[in-house]
Amino acid sequence: MTSQSEMQSAIDELLLSGSASTMAEAESMFLDAHLVEIAGLAERLTEEEFGSNELVRLLLAHGSRPWVDSLL
Repeated sequence: MTSQSEMQSAIDELLLSGSASTMAEAESMFLDAHLVEIAGLAERLTEEEFGSNELVRLLLAHGSRPWVDSLL
C-alpha cells in the first residue's frame, strides 16, 4: 500500500513535471493510475469473489471514471 508521503510525492512530481497543471488534476491522474492497477487485480478474481468484494462494489458505485470500463 502506498503511504501518504509516497502519494504526496507522486502527486508533487506530476505537478513539477508539468503533466498536471493543478493539484486536482494531479490527484485525479494519481488515482486513475492506481485504479487501473486495481482493475487489473480485480480481473484475477473469480466471479464469486468479484461479486462479494466490497472494494469492487465501491469502485463500481463511482462509475464516472473511464477505468470503470476495464472493471466491467
